[in-house]
Amino acid sequence: MQVADRRLLLIGPDDQCRSLARTLRLLCRVETRALGAPAAQPLGRPNAIVTSGVRLRDKTGIEAAQTALRPFLSQSIPVLCLLDQPSAREAVQARMMGASVVLSAGAPTVMIAAHVREMLRLPAHQRRAGDQAEIRERVQDVGFVLADLMNAASTGMRVDDGIAAGAASLLTEALRNDGIGSWLRTVAMIHDPTYRHCLLMAGIMSAFVLQLGFNAGDCDRMTRAAILHDIGKALVPLEIINKTDRLSDEEMAVVRSHATGGHELLVAQGGHHPAILDVVRHHHEYLDGSGYPDRLRGEQITDAVRIATICDVFAALIEKRSYKPSLPARDAFVLMEQMGPKLDQDLLRAFKRAFVPTPAAV
Repeated sequence: MQVADRRLLLIGPDDQCRSLARTLRLLCRVETRALGAPAAQPLGRPNAIVTSGVRLRDKTGIEAAQTALRPFLSQSIPVLCLLDQPSAREAVQARMMGASVVLSAGAPTVMIAAHVREMLRLPAHQRRAGDQAEIRERVQDVGFVLADLMNAASTGMRVDDGIAAGAASLLTEALRNDGIGSWLRTVAMIHDPTYRHCLLMAGIMSAFVLQLGFNAGDCDRMTRAAILHDIGKALVPLEIINKTDRLSDEEMAVVRSHATGGHELLVAQGGHHPAILDVVRHHHEYLDGSGYPDRLRGEQITDAVRIATICDVFAALIEKRSYKPSLPARDAFVLMEQMGPKLDQDLLRAFKRAFVPTPAAV
């Protein structure tokens, strides 16, 4: 068993649990339970518990928390308590109720996730040999930074380019250690479609620009652009993002607004490189003018966007989605060749050499 096979129980108000559960699913299976809901048997014994939005300032809040945790107190299950505005008195109260870790609910996602991962980690003598767990953790670390960026965008906080640069550095290090193949296989196991696609596309683009011979600064910038390319999806309702049925025309228009929405958000906040802004807005543009949002064509589309579009299309084709299976790289590339004048053919040939194995290599 690995951390990914463990179970986490998240207890708290629905509005707070929704975003946190989405992030922690990068780690493991997560079951949520509303604070104050009637006691129910979880889907198996949880390996760790996180409480969020618990108020320990008055008798009502304390009793609600005690009721939620009481079924588990005799099972030696580690508990992380996230307090909205933690005071020393509330921290002591949380410890008295069985919390092994107490943090502010506003703590960075990376910090919260690090504590949860440690709570879920198996004893050393029970861990499998091999490096797969380390590879997964490197992917998760980039995913947690991406989650912080997405959460910032969705709540109107600043999408910090320095944080994006940190994610780019982590991704580059992961590719250096494990290679693009391990990155793609590990990211494919992520359940959240937006996080999975962003991490796939970012890994592909980082590896591709390195293959093209870009210098370190340009590789970093293009990787940041890939990490942020779908930041506008943080502004799209999750019920549309995660819908498994065919989208209506109105819902499709909302999804497509992520390109302009993300661009406008980053422009308004300032501090982002023009190439990154260009990729965020135009990664769905095609050379024949059939893309969106600005129906650019030909020379109006920069090299950065041409590269990003190829990487974005390839990522979408090789990943499994609710409405389609994943495609092998060769089959994906055949479809991309059939797109003809939509994509830069010189870059596409270079992409094939980097990502599509020859039959003799299989």
